[in-house]
Amino acid sequence: FSVGIEREEFSVFNLFVQESQTEVRFASLADFRSGDANRLIYENAAGTNNVNDGAAEFGYEITTLYAQDDWQITDKLNLTLGLRGEFYTSDDKPAFNQNFLNTYGIRNDDNLDGKSVIQPRIGFTYDWSPELSFRGGVGLFSGGNPNVWISNNYSNNGVTLVEFQQRNVNVLTDYDYNGGSALYDIPQEALDFVANANGVGSVNALDPDFEIPSEWKYALGFTYDFDGSDYVAWAGDNYTLNFDVLYSKVKDSAFVSPISWVRTGTAPDGRPTYAGNTDDFVLTNAESEGQALTISAALSKSHDFGLDWSLGYAYVDAKDTNPMTSSVAFSNWQNYTRSDAVYPGTATSDYEIPHRFTMTADYEHEFVAGYGTRFSLFGQVSEGSPYSLTFGNASPTAPNAGFVDNALFYVPTGAFDPLVTYDTGATRDALLTFLAEDECYSEYRGEIIDRNACHDDWWTKFDLKVTQNLPGLREGDRTQAFVVLENVGNFLNSDWGVLRQQGFPGAADVVNASIVNGQYVYSNFRGDDLDEGSIQVEPSLWEIRFGMKYDF
Repeated sequence: FSVGIEREEFSVFNLFVQESQTEVRFASLADFRSGDANRLIYENAAGTNNVNDGAAEFGYEITTLYAQDDWQITDKLNLTLGLRGEFYTSDDKPAFNQNFLNTYGIRNDDNLDGKSVIQPRIGFTYDWSPELSFRGGVGLFSGGNPNVWISNNYSNNGVTLVEFQQRNVNVLTDYDYNGGSALYDIPQEALDFVANANGVGSVNALDPDFEIPSEWKYALGFTYDFDGSDYVAWAGDNYTLNFDVLYSKVKDSAFVSPISWVRTGTAPDGRPTYAGNTDDFVLTNAESEGQALTISAALSKSHDFGLDWSLGYAYVDAKDTNPMTSSVAFSNWQNYTRSDAVYPGTATSDYEIPHRFTMTADYEHEFVAGYGTRFSLFGQVSEGSPYSLTFGNASPTAPNAGFVDNALFYVPTGAFDPLVTYDTGATRDALLTFLAEDECYSEYRGEIIDRNACHDDWWTKFDLKVTQNLPGLREGDRTQAFVVLENVGNFLNSDWGVLRQQGFPGAADVVNASIVNGQYVYSNFRGDDLDEGSIQVEPSLWEIRFGMKYDF
């Protein structure tokens, strides 16, 4: 039986001030030459224009109490019982913003003080026989949530940082640079706006009722060592089979919500429409919780002549509400697809790879007596990442101020769907032909397609490492030379080992959409190349590395 206490103290200084030297966006080279910008953005610390004053500076502590009992019930059954409690304290609060309280009725200066999570756990191992053993358990686990999500509340409180932004301006004629130059210096108007701002910046707040995210995990598995010849005469011995089932259920998952949005009506396909700004966000907990089921198996064998190998397979079915892919609240809100922009519900996770096969092979032999040569090969064959079909323009049902088109696509029933009209017959014909070519799309006719309903093509990749032991300069020293070849298939053939995906964050634009007289108007079809996806360069390249290692 063991008990313990642990204390972690975090001191954070996070200097993340975007556009502190201004960011200017041009739609074309011609616009750049003429100075016609479609957006100019400048952000800095309110009152001072000093980036160091805009940093998030705060601290918090986690005090953990735990107890565990290892109970050897019989010579075969072992039980582990545990209880862990994590308690958060903090004296640092974000700067209070009265405008935020007046607008939304909640304070923006909540912190983690007083939060806690109690985590009970139980696990077992059971040795059925010398060859077969079982394992399993259930427990609640927490941790690993990035500090940056909390840090956003300390820097983006509307008081500390302020953003100056204007659209459709000429940077050559519209601004005074106080003796400086356009694109090299900051407009005086922007400097003055930030210097005189008071509580008008964007706000990231922590929900006063926020709970620390955690996850229930249920596990069951076994290991079986066996002689293959008992089943197949020629198979030989020294086999090991591992089989595991893991089910996870999220509790209080983190979620970013646009607090200003209000429902304004209903779109033709039944989804809600919203209005509001995309400046103010609340870090809260999702209303619906994600879950994941993983089933994995692996078979391995050792041979007397120096070869070890294994074959593995994993099946994953994972769902979540928000994948929370980013450090910034705005990106966490925007970088995933949904039909309801405020209450998205659970859907297939961006991280799901439904089927993955793996293999390893290691062979060692002394071609020169006393100095072994090892060949190590690792390979995987996996189904592609999930992706969603989306409208290709700013959402027709909600504000969309970013670069990701994240509104899920409504799949028409056919040419005469009463909810859809087309700008041209060519758009209609091209879209209907496209939808008929893939079962993933066609099975959703008359519905909003599910988030991540489709998957990219399968991907195969093999990596090889060759290691050669060599004599050292002194007795007892050891030298090792090695060569690593990543993506062997692409090294042999440029068409092999190539990963094609829709790209981050898995949103594939199909058509532009607007709402006119209670119908969607579809235009600008762009789905011709969606089935293939684009080449993801880094994982598709082959790479070879040579090196030496000397131990003394």
